[in-house]
Amino acid sequence: MITSLRLRVFAFIALISTVIGLSAVVVYNTHSEAEAYTAGVSVSTRQKAIAFELGQSLLLKLQTSKGQPISDKETHDFQMLLAKWDAAQKALTYGDDMYGTQAEQSPSLQTKIQAASPSLVRAHEATANLILNKKTWDEQSILAIIPMLNEFALAINEVTSQFNLEASSGMQTRFYFLLVLAIGGLCLLIFGYILLLKPILRKGEEAEEVKEHISEELEKAKGAKADFLSNMSHEMRTPLNGVIGMTELLQKTKLDAEQFQFVKNVKTSAIQLLDIISDIFDHSSLDSGNFEIEKNSFSLIETIEQVTDLMKPLAAQKRIELLTDIDAHLPDSIIQDERRIRQVCVQLIGNAIKWTESGEVIFKVELLNTESGFVQLKFSIKDTGVGISQESQRRLFTSFSPNESAVGTHKTGAGLGLAISKQLVDRMGGRIWMESTPNVGSIFSFTVVAETIDTIKIEDVSELKGLKVLIVDDNKTNLKILVKQLSIWGVQAIPFNSPDLVVEMIDNLNKFDLCMIDQKIPQVDGITLAEKIRDKYDSKELPIVLMTASTGQLVENAKDLYNAMLGKPVKQGKLLETILLLTKGNATQANLSMGNHQGNFNKNQLKILIAHDNDLTRAVAEKNLRLLGHECTAVSNGKDAVDTAGNGKFDLLLVDADLKGIDGIETVKRIRKISNADLMPVVIGLSDKEGREKKNLLDSGMDDLVTRAVELDEIQAKIDQWFEQY
Repeated sequence: MITSLRLRVFAFIALISTVIGLSAVVVYNTHSEAEAYTAGVSVSTRQKAIAFELGQSLLLKLQTSKGQPISDKETHDFQMLLAKWDAAQKALTYGDDMYGTQAEQSPSLQTKIQAASPSLVRAHEATANLILNKKTWDEQSILAIIPMLNEFALAINEVTSQFNLEASSGMQTRFYFLLVLAIGGLCLLIFGYILLLKPILRKGEEAEEVKEHISEELEKAKGAKADFLSNMSHEMRTPLNGVIGMTELLQKTKLDAEQFQFVKNVKTSAIQLLDIISDIFDHSSLDSGNFEIEKNSFSLIETIEQVTDLMKPLAAQKRIELLTDIDAHLPDSIIQDERRIRQVCVQLIGNAIKWTESGEVIFKVELLNTESGFVQLKFSIKDTGVGISQESQRRLFTSFSPNESAVGTHKTGAGLGLAISKQLVDRMGGRIWMESTPNVGSIFSFTVVAETIDTIKIEDVSELKGLKVLIVDDNKTNLKILVKQLSIWGVQAIPFNSPDLVVEMIDNLNKFDLCMIDQKIPQVDGITLAEKIRDKYDSKELPIVLMTASTGQLVENAKDLYNAMLGKPVKQGKLLETILLLTKGNATQANLSMGNHQGNFNKNQLKILIAHDNDLTRAVAEKNLRLLGHECTAVSNGKDAVDTAGNGKFDLLLVDADLKGIDGIETVKRIRKISNADLMPVVIGLSDKEGREKKNLLDSGMDDLVTRAVELDEIQAKIDQWFEQY
């Protein structure tokens, strides 16, 4: 079949080439002959003009000479005229490239050219003799030459007419030939199209239809694949979430060391499998094209703080410092894909924490450029981990390419996470790269271009100007970050990384307006240092802010020692709010509360309603929350959730977005209608949805979202966020 099509195409091309070739030959010959005839007409006309000029010159000389001899100039002029005349005649007779005439002429032309030659010869000789032999001009000799010139003119007229006649006849003949050739060629082309090309075109159309059909089927297959993966992702996450939840509960029971390690390994494996499922789903969405950058307006600072809140428990588990270094000139609000920025940040920070056994991870955000309502932001994650070799760095952002560390044979396993991050950053108009030194650490950086909604936010910090703040922290990086931030606000920050020095100069601490102390300091910890300060100064004389990465019982029991507590990494907004409140001297214990709850409210003893239709997930969530000290009520459907919420006052609602019967959105709407406005509960949705679906859930009345896993650390972070003030 393919050979037959090729032969048809070759035959059609050969046919077209033949027609074009013949036409080209005819046109070329016609053009050549036309040029030859044109040259002949031009030369014969020139001969007639020379003869006329010669006769005019002779008669003029006769009238003006009056017996005068011929001058040398006149002799030269007549000789040149005769030479031109003779040369032109030879060009007509024998052909000449300079004149464009041909040697081969038709018999009729040859006869007429020969008929003109005798009169030219006689006139030429008579004029030459007159010039050479006669010193003066006489009328008889000149008048004898004039008839010869007239005879030549008549003969040369015949030559010119013959040239025109033959040219006209030849052009007409070739015109008809070209016309016949064109008609024949057109017929051949039509014939070739019908018999040769049309079947090929028809097969091409059929192939295009097949291609379109296949493309449609592929699109359907992609959609089906995306739906399948989405459903499978949900179906696989649900039992895995149950496994993770149950292992968390099991870890809190009485286990020996070996059993505890076994359970821990099960939980770690389940979490890794859950991450792999999420990465596979994201990678499949990117490859299938079922992915869009969903730009929306959001608070950049809040997003950065959400990322650090999410990653704090992971850093705390490994006992490493997670620090943030935020550019004070960042815009307040931007337009970009918030979820994808957060996803890349979480991926990179998670990797940094994973491969850092000791030291710190610094999350830095900078403003690089601003122009015409757009900003270029740079996110950097620096760690003190194992580092990556140069060879492994080259394939680090490639899917399924494990990254081999320079430390022994250790495999860092870049997997899909970094490859997905690269694709996400590329689609947001940025780039991602890394710098690393084995056994020293790595810096992962990426840029994002975003649109700004308003101007750069400038806080009114005039009240802080001139304040003196003592900062005590053994981490030098955190000291630098805090000093830089406070200096921007006009605060004179004095850093100390040794609590012993503070103890030695305790009598001079009255020079400071505020003291910020890290809880975990080697040798003399933050609580002990606060006790020593309180022995000398009360809370009004020297307010103390305790910086901590945990909310353990030790910190709770030491509330009388400090005026306020800030979680690490310290948030800029919270730091500013705390300093402003404490320096005003409104209270001995900073009341940084917000919300509608009044009276004796304790964020560690909330009344929580759980609505989830999966028995295992519901049981895990209820057990975890009870372990945290909360009072829980659990229901399995939306109707019971609405009825239960109407019969009792709750501080927090955990509502599955995909409840059976009355779904989560409708459930929340109905609860909102019956809730007391003064005691409006915080509603956190349980959902794995993202993008527009997530936005719809938040717009429907939910205050926040967590994954359906309802992990203890995650739900505790949300409780701390929404009830931080209590």
